[in-house]
Amino acid sequence: AEPGEEAQKSLSTHAWGAVFVEVAVDDSTHIVEVRRVVATYDIGKLLNNAMLALWSAGAAELMVAAGHAGLEREAAFGLLQRQIPYLQARKPSYTEGRHTPAMFFLRDMVKDLDLALDLFHSAGASMPGLGLTRELYAAAVPEHGEAELSAVIERFP
Repeated sequence: AEPGEEAQKSLSTHAWGAVFVEVAVDDSTHIVEVRRVVATYDIGKLLNNAMLALWSAGAAELMVAAGHAGLEREAAFGLLQRQIPYLQARKPSYTEGRHTPAMFFLRDMVKDLDLALDLFHSAGASMPGLGLTRELYAAAVPEHGEAELSAVIERFP
């Protein structure tokens, strides 16, 4: 049977990869022995989305901090956008609190961060910053999962 729409969404990875497994089967016991596993992945999308998550969360944190320090949102956004030009496309989210329509659902960022962390950890990479960023996005999912990923700004008081 085909999985339902919800299951398909949760199974979708949006990354490409291939896994090859060499096995041997004992003719008398029918026990399968895995002799070798080779895997390869196209990690370009995961790298891009991990960077997007880090930039977005950093911009959100700095926008709120700048506001607490007395800088107007527009001014803070202008300064950040000079360093991170992609922010311009998400300006209403950062400056006005308008998180719809979404270009990239916040919940999907959590999925991509999980994939990236799994891949990088399995390769032996330590990813403390990305792990903390993933937790920040995950905490925002219950209230803002269907919103633009920059709705992560709502997690900062």
